[in-house]
Amino acid sequence: MSVATRLIRLPEVLRLTGLSRSTVYRLEKEGRFVSRVRLGDRATAWRFEEVAAWIEARPLAEIAPLPVARGDNQRNRGVGDG
Repeated sequence: MSVATRLIRLPEVLRLTGLSRSTVYRLEKEGRFVSRVRLGDRATAWRFEEVAAWIEARPLAEIAPLPVARGDNQRNRGVGDG
């Protein structure tokens, strides 16, 4: 690890990736996310460059489309809204 390597902790990994904590750990266990670096007995971090490369390598096809809300304007009408 070079001196210029930036290490980031879990909250920043979650913010950058948009993943949940459990998903990050599951993907890491499955070998589908970058591995953590041990900082001490109870502290770990990720290399920023590796996380950024993982984000860039994600195929857009894996991003699930947002569901289309149908009829929301009907359900949200109040009494007498016509």
